[in-house]
Amino acid sequence: MEIITLDKTTFLPKDTIRSFDELSWIERFQTNGEFVLTAEDNVQILDQLPVGALISHNDTRQVMIVEDQEITRDESKNVITKITGRSFETFFENRVLTPAVAGVYLPLNHPVSGKEYTFAASRSDIPAMIPVDLLNAFGINPTFMDADFIIPNMEAVLDVEPGGSYPDRVVVERGELYARVMPLIQANGHGLRTDRPLTSGLMYVVVYDGDDVSLDVTFSAFNDDFTDARYFKSINKYKTGAIVAARDQVVVWDRPGTNNYAGLDRRMMYVAEASDFSETGLTAPQITDTITQSGRVAVEETKTLDLTQCTISDTAEPRYKIHYNLGDVVTVIGEFGKVQKMKVVEHILTADKQGVRGQPSLNAF
Repeated sequence: MEIITLDKTTFLPKDTIRSFDELSWIERFQTNGEFVLTAEDNVQILDQLPVGALISHNDTRQVMIVEDQEITRDESKNVITKITGRSFETFFENRVLTPAVAGVYLPLNHPVSGKEYTFAASRSDIPAMIPVDLLNAFGINPTFMDADFIIPNMEAVLDVEPGGSYPDRVVVERGELYARVMPLIQANGHGLRTDRPLTSGLMYVVVYDGDDVSLDVTFSAFNDDFTDARYFKSINKYKTGAIVAARDQVVVWDRPGTNNYAGLDRRMMYVAEASDFSETGLTAPQITDTITQSGRVAVEETKTLDLTQCTISDTAEPRYKIHYNLGDVVTVIGEFGKVQKMKVVEHILTADKQGVRGQPSLNAF
């Protein structure tokens, strides 16, 4: 197993590092990945992997940033070096979704109030494209800032099938860029990853949704494909709709397919819409659409839980990055013969003296 260090300008491989004892490399679909590397009696690795270094390995195109270094001495007087970090997209915690500048930004209509942008849907992949535009305009190529803020040889792109039912308006508050784009990505069931170049080209920051490979990839309890599984069904947090209260109006939004529910079957939640629309220039229907969007996002975060999690054995026949990837939908046959589609949400790669092993985790889809 080799760690690859990357050039910070071209994102191409620079050096390979083999002198470590253990590596845990975790890639995730909708939240950031992370790694932990340890080496015994090898403090020189701190110079090879300095804080801020970009790294990857030869079985992935995802990139992580070295963030922490630690040296300890154990009870046997061995010096243990520990290096940790997170996936590259967390770098955008260091960029800000700023106030608009006259004549600058974006390929979307965006009336601006004192605290937020309001985006108008203008194509079928909205709002999937909005975080891509935000990452490019404020994180990667903020041409209205000093040139030192621009990251060369990088571009945010969309890898999502067009279509779906989206609201006409999406409101995004100003603030830390990563904290603003991730809720948009997660609300639409998408993920965020990096694809580093192999020999030439750009490094891509990708908003993606994975593929449905459920007809081709099946994991079964009867084949001992699971190392653990959690079977749990609950409506504890599930809501069928929301009552959204804004300054001058109240909107009721019902989850599709539940508008005929009544009595005990109607499970509502309260959402406070804090935005002040007085200076946005939006029409009354547009304001209603924006308020409704707040209810939709909040309700869709509530779900019934059913066979929520399982971890796949590294001996299972379908192989990660060969038959399926992060974000893909696969078929799972549970302990009691229940057949369910599930999404690949995490993959943990472990390298140590016993070899290299990989374990994906699945969530209900």
